Amino acid sequence: MVDRESSACLVVTAHVEGLEQVRTQVTQQQWDFVLCADGGQLVADVLGVTPDAYIGDYDSSVRPQGRVYQLSADAAVIALDSEERERIVCRAPVRSHAERAVFVLPAEKAMTDSEAAVDVAAQLGFADIALLGGLGGRFDHTLGNLTILAKYVDSAVRVRIFDGFNSVEMVAAGTHTVPRRGFRYFGVLPYGGSAIGVTMRGVKYAVTDFTFEDSSTRGVSNEIVGESATLSVRAGRLLLVQSRDE
Repeated sequence: MVDRESSACLVVTAHVEGLEQVRTQVTQQQWDFVLCADGGQLVADVLGVTPDAYIGDYDSSVRPQGRVYQLSADAAVIALDSEERERIVCRAPVRSHAERAVFVLPAEKAMTDSEAAVDVAAQLGFADIALLGGLGGRFDHTLGNLTILAKYVDSAVRVRIFDGFNSVEMVAAGTHTVPRRGFRYFGVLPYGGSAIGVTMRGVKYAVTDFTFEDSSTRGVSNEIVGESATLSVRAGRLLLVQSRDE
């Protein structure tokens, strides 16, 4: 049985910037569950990553074979009992196509395939979800994906979005450790209002009890100088953006 509270779920989207740059990171990490959002199954195939389940309205890829679960337009709740959840998430040594879950969304829906994928992963019990892609390309989709971070920032579910050039997550009040992950730049940007009482250590430009206004670019282009940085926030939300040049 998978301990989903301490396991990692990878959600693969259809648009991934810097696919070659992220290949090693994706293929060498031990993912406990891989969920492909629509055309994300094509990306997984390029990376050589084997999906455990699929989700989407399949307007950008062919619906794969598997055990079909019809979802509502908002994908708010998946009606699964505990036995069925375990059947979906527990990996067999070799999972046949017929055994993989295929979640089907209607063409007209109230959310993107990416948001629905994260919601389903959270409902399956995963508390550490990494969304591969969704940064770059259509800008409304990029901004929309940031709202997924906001949706879960106050929950027990940790969501991160990454590709070959960037890694983005969101934090609320509290103290947080941010590993460098090999990125050169580290930016912090307030989300939904100013971030108050911010203290950052282990960075090139440290601050103490600082307020990042929501109308300023003050927090961009910092750098983590060691293996990790420590950041605390008294009130508000911060987007943490780690990036590298192309």
